[in-house]
Amino acid sequence: MNLEKRIAAVEEVLYRRGQNLELLRRLTGLLPTDTFLTLYRNQDCTIQLRGNSPASSSSDLIGKLEKSPFLRDVTTTAGVYRDPQTGKDVFHVFSEVREITVKISLREQRFLIAGAVLALAVLVFYLSPLILPQDLSASVEAKKALLQRQKEMIAQEAGIKARIAAAEQRWSTT
Repeated sequence: MNLEKRIAAVEEVLYRRGQNLELLRRLTGLLPTDTFLTLYRNQDCTIQLRGNSPASSSSDLIGKLEKSPFLRDVTTTAGVYRDPQTGKDVFHVFSEVREITVKISLREQRFLIAGAVLALAVLVFYLSPLILPQDLSASVEAKKALLQRQKEMIAQEAGIKARIAAAEQRWSTT
């Protein structure tokens, strides 16, 4: 897979993540404040919602979802029933999601770009041994060994210079 395809794949994941967050934000604004989701699943633009709501709020909940501009084909699987333990109505809804335009702030854009760059850096780091030819890594090892020998020679040279300076000093005093 070339780099352009990888970038496109990362962009698609980021777009879907942004779409999910936008959909959750819109659902939060649509649902009554005393209604709680216990399940949210979005797969291939079909969402599944399950949650609890007091009887006073659940009566018009399905109607609100059906009138939503970002949902279509809202259906319930088991209708709405009362949970005997909590006394709240339980709903289970499926719906198709219409295309949502995701509006994100400049700050969020920067975070997404930074995340994409980080993901690409990690990807390159882990895939570089597979991409680089093996003889190149051998060449790198040989250059490391040469650099180490040069460092040792420089260290020896400093010792030799110190001995020469000491000998010159002894000769000049005699």
